[in-house]
Amino acid sequence: MATVLSGGKSYALRGAEQTSVWQWLVGRFGDPSSYDWQNQISIQAVWTGLVAVVLWFILNRHRFGEHILFIGDSNDVSRVVGIDVDREKIKLFTLMGGLAAVAAMFLTLENKNYFGNQGQGYLLTAIASVLIGGTSIFGGKATIVGTLFGCFIIGMIEAGLVASGLTGEWVRTVQGLVFLGAVVFYLYMEEPQRRRALAARLGFGKSATADTAGRAAARSSEGVKTPRQQI
Repeated sequence: MATVLSGGKSYALRGAEQTSVWQWLVGRFGDPSSYDWQNQISIQAVWTGLVAVVLWFILNRHRFGEHILFIGDSNDVSRVVGIDVDREKIKLFTLMGGLAAVAAMFLTLENKNYFGNQGQGYLLTAIASVLIGGTSIFGGKATIVGTLFGCFIIGMIEAGLVASGLTGEWVRTVQGLVFLGAVVFYLYMEEPQRRRALAARLGFGKSATADTAGRAAARSSEGVKTPRQQI
């Protein structure tokens, strides 16, 4: 939609740093020309921290956050306990759309330039940050604090790769590997049942039926009757 409205063109925001909007959203606390670290702290970092605090309270101290975790775990169970799944999903996507708009304003003002697809390259970065932070890819578990640390980790990795001379496609490749590693690590450490089911589906482990049959055979060999034998 943004590409259509802009006609596929890019626009340079000349003089944006002279406006109050730029100063209040992405400006600096001190003199931007100074190299002192306290003068290089961006105001958008403060806004990001405030948004993170609000989202933490919503997720951990509000009924809406609890509903979202229930829905992420199971839609059917959520409906059974009385949650309006469709309404909560609409509220969630509305919230995500608003946050995406805020992030787009930060990015546009920081770059002082606008083009329709400037946020496309951040999709993998955002997903990797969330999953590295501890949010379950299977739903039902999420953490705002962990997501912030995941953002720091991905940011440091990307900065290090760029400083080492790697090009953009290699940076995305490494981010994808980190993303995959985070999913596998979470699957191995936190979801043993899903891990066994996935291994059985891929043919690397025994399925639940095979395990049950094996236990029944072992009990029969020890002289213990199975339920079928008792009948």
